[in-house]
Amino acid sequence: MKLAIALMGIAIVVLVGIMRTQSSNIRELQNELGVLNAKLADRAKSDELEARCAGRAGKVFDAAGYARSEFAVYTSHYNAELDKCVIRVLHTDTQNAREKMIWAYVNVLDASDSKQYGTYAWHTVTSKKFLIVPPATCEVTLPTGEQKTCHSMDEFEELVKVYTED
Repeated sequence: MKLAIALMGIAIVVLVGIMRTQSSNIRELQNELGVLNAKLADRAKSDELEARCAGRAGKVFDAAGYARSEFAVYTSHYNAELDKCVIRVLHTDTQNAREKMIWAYVNVLDASDSKQYGTYAWHTVTSKKFLIVPPATCEVTLPTGEQKTCHSMDEFEELVKVYTED
């Protein structure tokens, strides 16, 4: 009988230990679930803001008079860190193609107030290979307000990443 009581006591201690471990595991899983639910809610909010931004960018593009064609396209991006909707417009002007001059423009701006963040303009030069022709304009205003002058498309793209990526 004493042996049976001792075995029952051991079994109770083991079961209590298992219950504590399971309770701890459940608490950890509940915490993880809370974190995942918060991330999911943030993602849903981000998706909604990105969708609104895309709609706003389309209206800005249309209002600017660009025709949707292979000569004028745009992309939009909601930058959560800056809380800004940014539109990037690429426009190619071939009206002077007869003179063998083609202009390419890239503008990065705020889709809410049309504030210009970056401007890049480049044109062909008949006597030069296009890879060695510097931009006519290459300027970016950083979020700090600092104005940066750039000297290539690569440099321009690097500078505007602060607006076009998170």
